[in-house]
Order: sequence, then C-alpha cells, then structure tokens
Amino acid sequence: TRRAEKDVSGAGFRSVCLRRDRRSQASRSSPSLGDCFRMVPIYVDDEFGEGISPFLFDALLDINVKIPYRSVIHPFSSNDRIVAKLYKLMTMQTRVFVVHLFPTLTSQFFAKAKGVGMMSEGYVWIVTDAAANALGLLDPSTIDSMQGVLGVEPYVPTTKHLANFTNRWKTKFQRKNPTIINAELVSE
Repeated sequence: TRRAEKDVSGAGFRSVCLRRDRRSQASRSSPSLGDCFRMVPIYVDDEFGEGISPFLFDALLDINVKIPYRSVIHPFSSNDRIVAKLYKLMTMQTRVFVVHLFPTLTSQFFAKAKGVGMMSEGYVWIVTDAAANALGLLDPSTIDSMQGVLGVEPYVPTTKHLANFTNRWKTKFQRKNPTIINAELVSE
C-alpha cells in the first residue's frame, strides 16, 4: 500500500516512480533514500511547470524523498523576486533542488543563485531536460554560473512501435510538405 504524503503547503499526492535505462524500457524502482532525504522542486508558475509537477512529486515520494516545500516562480519574475526566493531556500535545511524552468528563466535563476552563494559546495542542483536541452542556447556566463548542475533527459529506447510511429510521421509530413526532402523527427 502507498501512503499519501503532504508537503507544508498541504497539497496531497501519491507516488509512482519509473526509472529508465538502456537495459529496460521502464521498470519500477525500489530504492529508498531514507526518511531524512529531502528535496525541493523549483518550477515555473504556469502550465509548463504544473505539467511536470505531479509526475515529479510522485517519482520522488515513491523513493521516500520528502518534499518539505515547493518553490513556484512566476514566468516573468524580477531579479529581486528570484533573490527573495533563493534567500528563503537558504533558510531551510534542504540543500537538494530540482529545477524545471524555461531556458531564459533558468539563465536568470542560476545567475542569481551564484550571486547569493548557492552554487557553492553543499548545494545540489538538478535541472530537467527543459533546461538541459537548451544549454547550447545559453550565453557562456550563464553556463559558467551553472557549473556543477546535473541535467537529466529522458531516454526513449528504439522499438518497433517507435520505428512505426516515425515512419508514419515522415509519410504524413512529406504529404503536407512536398518541397522538404528527408525530414527527420528530432527529439531535442
């Protein structure tokens, strides 16, 4: 049986975790990180951020990660507002954060995190694929402020189903766009 857990804001959720690797398409994970492991998700306050939230929370709770707080950032937050959020995070015991923001907001966020000293030893930063996939678009000073950040991205194994989907997509795309030759479906 699964137990429902609540964060300090009182929003309840249950847990499911899928781990993907090259050996299996999706397998239930069973590791427990213990009752003392805490992580704070930081996400943008819109459909983009809310879309990942239930899946992220469920996955973390399934491996017994506590979520004592959620930091929600407005998509057009000022630097002062971001710094205020960071100072609030600094007052907590949690030092592990998962960040799910648009690339431009990620850039702004990590520049400020570095400025307040949160990119130093003792903090762990993980970014979702939304930021990890956009690293090539960020300016060098932003990438410099993100030194030590771990990025994750989904792994989609090659299967017959995927190959069939790709072929159907190419056929449909070619019909609608006859002047474009050899279009590729890219997951970046």
